[in-house]
Amino acid sequence: MADNYSTTSPERVYLRIYDYETKEFSGLTTYHGLVRIYNSNTWPSRIFWCVVVLCCLSLFMIHSGYLLLGYHSKPTLFQVNTIVPEEGILFPDVTVCNYMPVVMDRVRAYNISNDVLSYVLHSYSDQVDLAEEQLDEKHEQYLAYREQYFESMGKVFDVRTFMKDVGPRCEDLVLGCAFGGRIIPKCCENGVAELTDVGLCIRFPNKGGKRRQWFSGSGFGWEFALDGKYDSGNEFDLPPTFADFGFRVLIHEAGKSPPLLNRALAVPPNSVLHASIQTRNISLLEKGNWGMCQRYWDEGIHGKRLIHLNYTSHHCEQNCQLQRALESCQCYPLQLIPNLAFPLASERICTPVQYKNCSAKLEEYEQTSCGCDTECDLLEFDVTTSYSDMARFAATKFKLSMDYVRKNVAMASVFMQTVAYDRHEQQKQLQTADLLSNIAGSMGLFLGMSTVTLLEIFIYLFKSVWGTVNSTRQRQFMEAVAEEERERQQSIVIVRDDEEAEEGIPDRPTGKKHSSSIHIHLDRRNSHMALGNELYGGQRGSLGMATPLLSPLSHHRKSMGQILRRSSQAALEGPSGDILPPTALRRKSTVAPPTFRKTSMTHRASVVEENMTLLSVPRHAARRKSSAAFRDNLI
Repeated sequence: MADNYSTTSPERVYLRIYDYETKEFSGLTTYHGLVRIYNSNTWPSRIFWCVVVLCCLSLFMIHSGYLLLGYHSKPTLFQVNTIVPEEGILFPDVTVCNYMPVVMDRVRAYNISNDVLSYVLHSYSDQVDLAEEQLDEKHEQYLAYREQYFESMGKVFDVRTFMKDVGPRCEDLVLGCAFGGRIIPKCCENGVAELTDVGLCIRFPNKGGKRRQWFSGSGFGWEFALDGKYDSGNEFDLPPTFADFGFRVLIHEAGKSPPLLNRALAVPPNSVLHASIQTRNISLLEKGNWGMCQRYWDEGIHGKRLIHLNYTSHHCEQNCQLQRALESCQCYPLQLIPNLAFPLASERICTPVQYKNCSAKLEEYEQTSCGCDTECDLLEFDVTTSYSDMARFAATKFKLSMDYVRKNVAMASVFMQTVAYDRHEQQKQLQTADLLSNIAGSMGLFLGMSTVTLLEIFIYLFKSVWGTVNSTRQRQFMEAVAEEERERQQSIVIVRDDEEAEEGIPDRPTGKKHSSSIHIHLDRRNSHMALGNELYGGQRGSLGMATPLLSPLSHHRKSMGQILRRSSQAALEGPSGDILPPTALRRKSTVAPPTFRKTSMTHRASVVEENMTLLSVPRHAARRKSSAAFRDNLI
């Protein structure tokens, strides 16, 4: 066998292996159409089913491609929930400022001229509107005043210290306040003075979260009475930032320092501001997790950190502007230094002349992004405003004249529109499990495949490839094929015609005459023999033979070929001594039904020998080809 195998063409072995594995796979798999392609008897049928399977496969690939493309685009959605807190809604911080950044009575204590004061206040503006000659003249006056101040006070003139000293304090700005409909006797004890981008302002923080609104509508939030003190005189030029009369009111999240110049609400004198607030709590996805928000400072993106506050988009912009001003002007703008993370010398603060001289360099950065993405967690306050005229009771309540109230006093009422807030949460629109589920559904719809089918395909490919690259597997396959063919050749079917033999064949018992076959199969893999089908019909009154099951070959050591070849001549003769005609017997070879292969052994070889004497078989019918010759024909 080894010699014959070595001379076998490898290509023929590969084809036989592929054919065998494909036949087995197509009969077991749930993949739509494969079994019809493989078992088609005509080419039109096979072509039709090939087209059907290819169309379904194309539709599956197109649909799966769209699913993967949508997943790669990282789609998101927002889930919005309206939440009513059981312990009342937390009130945000409120910052109040005066459009007039200084109190003239305190300015006179510095003995500063109006031109120098106007020059100092222009430091808050990033656009100096003074003519170049006028600006240079005021700059010279400013330098002279600094020298005079140093000689008289013994220290360097600091713009930040100056603005804190001459700016409006809480007692100057706030006449009174109330929260939740209750007047607070010492209102300024709840306020904190701090420098901002518009000068000195008063912040009313919600320390410890104690201030909560329990009912919706006006009268349950903050109420302020503000005094601008504009009758004290205004004999100097003010920059556009401070040119108006009135007050700024900003509602913002605690721990953040938003720009009051751009976001604050304006309240003119002799009017009442009604500000209705609707809160939105927004949570965004980070970068790398399908989002675009930034949670922390990153020096690789934002450069050196110059601000001590937590990351927000506005803080990031301030940090970026400080970096560019330091690089271009070698100084820091006054409106950006309140949140610096380190102490700064007075000489490092930009003067209007310095800022104007380097403005051309700063314009080069206008088209350059700072990479400041939105923070991931933020509170936004949608404010609806309305105004009304001041009532006369304010003059009586604060003991002021009506003329003074019309020129200097205003009121602000800040409250929550509803005791609820909207929770906006950004989420992935398509999870990985959703993608797999959609692809699996498409695979089942177009191909009829499942996870088990994928495993079957993997096993089929592995067995096919392994059978072509491994010589041991090829040898085992050829031996198994040759063994199966030998078993098929040794399976004999004897058919007896309906007519009785004329030359002395023993008559059957009386009754209906018919023919039957006996099926003999040798299964060496299962080590047993089976004789299938009855020799005669199983009807009542007929000669019948039960199916005998032979013992393993290791017991009797006889093959069916040996049994047939050792049949005596007498057994082939009739009662008169004549040999039965060839038409009386017919020899066939077939494969035994699987039921007989699996039948357990109950009889011995003696039963087979006894029954075989009843058969009349020509000697030449038992001859078979050798294994080697058969294998050559097979391959």
